[in-house]
Amino acid sequence: AITDTVTRLHEYTCKNDLELSAAVFADYPGCSESQAQDWASWALDGLVDYMFPMTYTNSVRMAVGRSVCHMALVGNSVPLWEGLGKGSSCSTISTDVLEMQARGALNAGAQGVVLFSYPAVTDEDLAMLRKVAQS
Repeated sequence: AITDTVTRLHEYTCKNDLELSAAVFADYPGCSESQAQDWASWALDGLVDYMFPMTYTNSVRMAVGRSVCHMALVGNSVPLWEGLGKGSSCSTISTDVLEMQARGALNAGAQGVVLFSYPAVTDEDLAMLRKVAQS
């Protein structure tokens, strides 16, 4: 049912010159069963324009490992920006950990990172992310 909805949204956005993005659970392929999010197929089938796996974890190793897996799943079929949890129900990370996760995601091939949630982001985080983006 969710893939059908994504397909209909894709058709609508194409007809109306809009873009479609999806923030998705990071634990693929498990989420295709538990959450009915077969998002790798959505990407490979061209149903979405951007993909944002919600990789909210305190672990650098887990975040980087998932980034590598996510990029292997979608390749160049869709721009993928790794979602990192600066402050979420699953993670609360320091600027240093955020930097290691962001660098790891970018080194894995992600086109960028997005952060959750905005109130947790500090000026120090933003300065660090500008530095990472320029390197």
